[in-house]
Amino acid sequence: MPFSVKELHLLVVEDNIGDFVLIENHLKEEIEIPVIHHAKSFAKAKEILLQGIRIDVILLDLTLPDGTGEGLVNEISKLKGLIPVVVLTGFVDRDYGIKTLSLGISDYLLKDDLNASQLYRSITYSIERKRIEMKLRESELNYQNLFHLSPMP
Repeated sequence: MPFSVKELHLLVVEDNIGDFVLIENHLKEEIEIPVIHHAKSFAKAKEILLQGIRIDVILLDLTLPDGTGEGLVNEISKLKGLIPVVVLTGFVDRDYGIKTLSLGISDYLLKDDLNASQLYRSITYSIERKRIEMKLRESELNYQNLFHLSPMP
């Protein structure tokens, strides 16, 4: 069954209040009940993630007061667990965007091009991909268990 959004819990890691308000408005435009947690720094994002509260997706700015670029992506990746991460940035660097995907990021969006529909689509696609990935892992594990537990002739 495909993913359906009514209530969505988001962690927006963004230090620029203007960008945060824009993102918040986009989310409210597309999601019926957006529950938004805001972190202005990596330290605050880490604190929120370690609380164990429900977070369905992380929206991550790549330039924070206490972390930037690949180092920030690596640190968030260590904490995110199964939560998809969508990078929102002002940097137009396609090669780096592709590299972030190899680091475990679900999507890489440019803030200058961002609109409510695009953000919503990225979030829902990222969550659905993660759900399908988990089902595939579960299926592979079941197959491995079946193979290892079956008697050999």
